[in-house]
Amino acid sequence: TACVIGTGRIGFTLGFDKKREQPASHTMALLANPCVRIIAGCDTDNEKLEAWGRYVPGARTFSDADTMLSEIKTDIIVIAVNEDAHLEAALKAIKSKPKLVILEKPVMSKTSLTAGRIFFITSLPPFDETVF
Repeated sequence: TACVIGTGRIGFTLGFDKKREQPASHTMALLANPCVRIIAGCDTDNEKLEAWGRYVPGARTFSDADTMLSEIKTDIIVIAVNEDAHLEAALKAIKSKPKLVILEKPVMSKTSLTAGRIFFITSLPPFDETVF
């Protein structure tokens, strides 16, 4: 099972761009894999989330990642949010203990680096909350 955090451009709508090799979005790539079932998605932009929800029938939709990650358990979490939100979303995703987190690069923006927080994750599991 999988969920998507961020249902905008790379998370969803690039899948409709005829000029790009497909699948060009995370949602379309997950839907193309017969071994994966998308069970949820979230976005703070309600319009994008509603469009995504119409395209992924049966998946639950959430307006924030905290609620989604507390209510569902999934094997794969795809993070497709704006660059400045990568680090925070990744840490939340990792704490929910999925088998796989797929994160758009970069892991953190230069703004995050200047905040004095640098993280280096080499492997999961086992998950050690004391690291975070």
